[in-house]
Amino acid sequence: MTRFRRVGLAFVFSVTLAGGVLVAQPAQAFTLPPAQCARLAGAITTLTELAAKYPDNGIIAFLLRQVKEAFDRFC
Repeated sequence: MTRFRRVGLAFVFSVTLAGGVLVAQPAQAFTLPPAQCARLAGAITTLTELAAKYPDNGIIAFLLRQVKEAFDRFC
């Protein structure tokens, strides 16, 4: 029984510690490294060119929106 109590306490401690770390850093504080931001910028340029070339393609428009949102949020 003591063994289960120790495992339970270790579990509660680890969950509390992980939760404290996750709560302490808000999502807005997360930023990508400059190399990944440069890749996102390149993807935006490429997708913008493709969207101009194929204006009726919904997949390209969707991907462009997603990449722009990721760039705005994380870079």
